[in-house]
Amino acid sequence: MAHSETLEIVAHAPTGRDSSSGAFARFDPQTRREAERSLAAAAFTYAIVYFLAFVTGWTMDRVAHDLAAPPLRTLVVITLSIGGAVAMGVVARRGRLPAVSFEPLAGAFAVLGSLGIAAGSHNWKQFIEAQPYLVGVSWIGVWIIAFPNLVTLCPRTVLRAGLLSSLCLPAMYFLAVPSEGFPVIDGVPSLRAALLFLTQLTIPILICTAIATFMAVRIFR
Repeated sequence: MAHSETLEIVAHAPTGRDSSSGAFARFDPQTRREAERSLAAAAFTYAIVYFLAFVTGWTMDRVAHDLAAPPLRTLVVITLSIGGAVAMGVVARRGRLPAVSFEPLAGAFAVLGSLGIAAGSHNWKQFIEAQPYLVGVSWIGVWIIAFPNLVTLCPRTVLRAGLLSSLCLPAMYFLAVPSEGFPVIDGVPSLRAALLFLTQLTIPILICTAIATFMAVRIFR
């Protein structure tokens, strides 16, 4: 008697645990909705806190130190970051983010938030000349650690956002160079002093990125 055999072929999804486009989609609907609410809360909090901090700092500088108003580039970038935060909060609150778009958009918002924080730094030349050596962590580093704790992101997205965020302060500085020039050290404009200053700002952010990525790995293990 002849026997017929059937070969069943089953397509399996990739088993990789870390995909910026697929990790969030693997969560159940309730978890995804909670993540969207967390993203909305983080975005609205960023917009409110940063707006109040910037206006307060600007007012105090004008009254106490008679400093000039921030340059146009600073106002434009800060407006974009706060406006982007409000828009992200509204969209996430409504729960209309496609699952495959959640992590890329959340990561992009994290970088935009870092750029907004970096834009708050101006009068670079004067600051570097007064304090060429720094001790401490930029608020960008705090943001990079705090954001993934509020919004569930895969390690790859956290790492990418952290590395891009570490470039925000150098980017804003070099945008300021044409108008401010390099710091003058011992009577001579010094690119070396500027690069040393930026290195002191960037290294702690990279350390914070490593910490945030490690925490994300622990969550996704």
